[in-house]
Amino acid sequence: HLEQLVTAGQPLPLLAPAQVLAQWPALQVQASALARLGNGIAPTTAEVTGAAGLVVGQPVRLLAATQLAAIARYAPGGEGARQGDFLLDKVFPAAIVSG
Repeated sequence: HLEQLVTAGQPLPLLAPAQVLAQWPALQVQASALARLGNGIAPTTAEVTGAAGLVVGQPVRLLAATQLAAIARYAPGGEGARQGDFLLDKVFPAAIVSG
């Protein structure tokens, strides 16, 4: 479909960041954990919904409503001295504020 748009000289559709990573599990972060997430502290599995069946090291999308708040990897118990059950790869603070 995208090739047809390019060939026809049409603009390509814009995708929301959460849509680009649609193949990754989407976990909803509870409001109580969002402020900490904005400060780089990963949530625990008790603070997200949709974590059932995750595999260690699996990449996930952490969402604030429909907004992509962070991308992370599942790491139960954290790693080293890090808190939470996820290793944060990238946090999107603007999504946390507006989510």
